[in-house]
Amino acid sequence: MPFCVTCRDENTGQEVEPLMVEAASEVAARSYAEARGMIVGEVVFLPILKRIGYWTAGEQPPVYPHPGRLVDPLWRCADRARIVAYLQSGLCIASALGHSWCRVCRMRGKEMGSGEFSDGEWLWPEGLAHYIEAHQVRLPEPVVESMERRGWRVPADLGPLDGNLVDESFWLTWASQVQQQGAEASAAPDLPRD
Repeated sequence: MPFCVTCRDENTGQEVEPLMVEAASEVAARSYAEARGMIVGEVVFLPILKRIGYWTAGEQPPVYPHPGRLVDPLWRCADRARIVAYLQSGLCIASALGHSWCRVCRMRGKEMGSGEFSDGEWLWPEGLAHYIEAHQVRLPEPVVESMERRGWRVPADLGPLDGNLVDESFWLTWASQVQQQGAEASAAPDLPRD
């Protein structure tokens, strides 16, 4: 598990840059820092953020899904405004130098954003709200269920987050399954109507 360990140098007493330690427990992370001559302050668990909402940019083969394959006009209509507001209120934990662009309508600029937002569990691009609002792209139910559990509010005190501690497997697996289901449904023959 990843931990952030705040430390001071044992010889000088000066604060040093926090250590990022992969350890089985808080005790093991503390021992690791102490073995390197550090006076340990706080040891904090760093969550591994689950990345969602990243799209293909035309690379071959595509790593990420295309948002056009995840459009569902009937998905969560009553909750869509709350989902959009939640995504827009995430904590910005990283920023790029340029703005992203929409893979559906090609819009560029401020609305698409340049940041990566989080709620302490999920990590998404700043422009993800645009896809939900403008193009009716659906998100995985576990993401929306966690928004609901939080009362549709990103927690105010998230503690330390590291945008480099990311797991994409959930997003890639979910998007692949949804796209596969859509392909199977469109390939199914039309049944005669009574």
